[in-house]
Amino acid sequence: MSPPLPTWLRAFVVLAALASSKSSARASDRVLNSNSGLQDKAAGAAAPAGFTLEGDAVYGEYPDRQSERAGRCVRLLSGRDKNGDGVRRGSISQTAKGITAKEGRWFRFRIRGLAQDGFHVQRDALFLKVEFFRDGGTNALDHVQKSIYSQIAQERDDLRDPATNPNLGLGSWRSYDLDFRTPFPEVDTLRLSVTFDRGAGHGEKSEFRIAEFELTRIPDPAEFVARTQAKADKSRPASDNPATNRLVPLGGRWYYDPRSGETAQPRCGNMVWPPAGTSSKSLESAARFKKLT
Repeated sequence: MSPPLPTWLRAFVVLAALASSKSSARASDRVLNSNSGLQDKAAGAAAPAGFTLEGDAVYGEYPDRQSERAGRCVRLLSGRDKNGDGVRRGSISQTAKGITAKEGRWFRFRIRGLAQDGFHVQRDALFLKVEFFRDGGTNALDHVQKSIYSQIAQERDDLRDPATNPNLGLGSWRSYDLDFRTPFPEVDTLRLSVTFDRGAGHGEKSEFRIAEFELTRIPDPAEFVARTQAKADKSRPASDNPATNRLVPLGGRWYYDPRSGETAQPRCGNMVWPPAGTSSKSLESAARFKKLT
């Protein structure tokens, strides 16, 4: 019989377990779609619960030990016309409802996938796609998509090493993301999909395997915030800017900085100053004339 664990070690194990469960709960709370791990199977259908498979795509247990995972996954088949329609293409998709702009309009669609060495498509035709709907999903609005095939090709090149056993392959589990903003506040439904077309795979190992499929909300990117603020500042009238409320407009972007209660453009006799045609350089040399950019 093994000796009991010391008290301090038991306490450490309990605290670690609690921290892990809290971390998992936080991760689960932020995922907006159901069955993101693809482990729940739809009743009476060869697809994950809540998902739709089309074309040359299959769902089930990992077929070999080289996957380094257990459980179920979706496999996109670039080397086999599974449904016999004469083309190699397929997809997995899910509809996420109840989307609201109240907490922000930026989201991330992320999958976890592995491209086997023989997985190939022509014209980079492997996409993450998001379609936007309003009115509970009845009215289509727009869509965005991103090809991830070039990223896969680059990752293969990065892993290529003549000294490595070729039997190990170049495939590895990677995350692929599509960050996007809903085009209108009225968007309340999203259709997320991974699609491939023009399959040109060869050999038995010609699949793209998907193990995770999730939608999360993300903060507004810093670049977007800065660009939005700059646009707002540029479009705001000078009269709305506290720093320029006291200035007297001269025309264009030029203003006169009055003193002692002045409220009009300065004059020299009967002539308004500065005269028409005065160069910008001359105006810039006068401290009381300002050019707003």
